[in-house]
Amino acid sequence: MYIKRGIIILIIAVIAGLKGYSQEILSNEASYRVEYSYYYKRDSTKTGYLMDTYFLDICKSGHSFFYSRITQYRDSVKQASLAQGMDAYQASEVIRSLPRGLVWYIDKRYADRKVMYYTQLVWDVFKGIGELELPKWEIVGDTTILNGFTCNKAIGVAGGREWIVWYAPDIQLNEGPWLLWGLPGLILKAEDSTGCFKFICDNVGELAPPYYVLLSGDYNNTRSMDLAGAVRAETMYELDPKKFMSVYGFGEMQGPPIPKRYYIPLYLVK
Repeated sequence: MYIKRGIIILIIAVIAGLKGYSQEILSNEASYRVEYSYYYKRDSTKTGYLMDTYFLDICKSGHSFFYSRITQYRDSVKQASLAQGMDAYQASEVIRSLPRGLVWYIDKRYADRKVMYYTQLVWDVFKGIGELELPKWEIVGDTTILNGFTCNKAIGVAGGREWIVWYAPDIQLNEGPWLLWGLPGLILKAEDSTGCFKFICDNVGELAPPYYVLLSGDYNNTRSMDLAGAVRAETMYELDPKKFMSVYGFGEMQGPPIPKRYYIPLYLVK
């Protein structure tokens, strides 16, 4: 159960004291949750944003998950339907009317300095594994008030993009959305320099124990590769699904030519 308490002060450090976990199987039991509204654009020439709700669940064993709440709820309803004896078609019908969220999520593993990027493309899960890099932050002198907390401004680069962020030193948690982390306080707001992506914290709270993060992951239909490879596959899928189907062995897509598609990748790879 998620205990909503508004923004609360957390005395926890993600990195300190986690060396002992590097050789262990990491538990998915989470202690804290940060809720963000994620605003993003697919076409930079248009005004307005698309939006999803993302949860940052921080686990006791030294890693965190950042995932779409909408997609997680949809998946949980489908799994519950299957557990009740429905077949795959019936379960799909149950969730047909539910909202759809983004299908990618991130597992940040601090002790090993690894990041796992999962995204479902067609019926396979593409798992990208990469180094968890600490953004090179420059803390500037500006301050603002967010959710009742005095926040400091910082600028840094993560995932190939420059980010302007506001973090709250009173929330002693060096975490943040997506690949943003490592500041002396929780990141409450982040926006990339192009204005195409932004994360805004809506809530922080404790999770009633035991709470285990359950997400799709290492199943038989998982393809493991480096992080850049997974991002490139996702970008091809969004921009040219016919080419994607052929390149990744899903078969030829039939039908008329697909109209031009717009997509701006959050993660920029060379």
